[in-house]
Amino acid sequence: MEIIDLREASKGCKEHPLVKLKRIISEMVRGSKIKVITNTKIVPLKIVEILAKRKGTKYVFIKINDKVYEVIIEY
Repeated sequence: MEIIDLREASKGCKEHPLVKLKRIISEMVRGSKIKVITNTKIVPLKIVEILAKRKGTKYVFIKINDKVYEVIIEY
C-alpha cells in the first residue's frame, strides 16, 4: 500500500497537495490501495471524499487528531 502524506503544503514550485492527490487517485488501477494522511486545513475531507467517489473507489476515514486524518482508498 502506497502512503501519501499531505499534511504540509510544499514550498516553492512543487505541486499543491490537492493537485498531487487528484493525480494519484486518477492514476489508480483496479486492486490498488493507498493510505492518505491529510491535514484538513490543507486538504479538506470533503474534497478527498469527492475525488474518491468520482473515481468509484471505496474509502474509510480514520481520525488521528482534530486536524489530521488517515484515509484508506481502495479501487
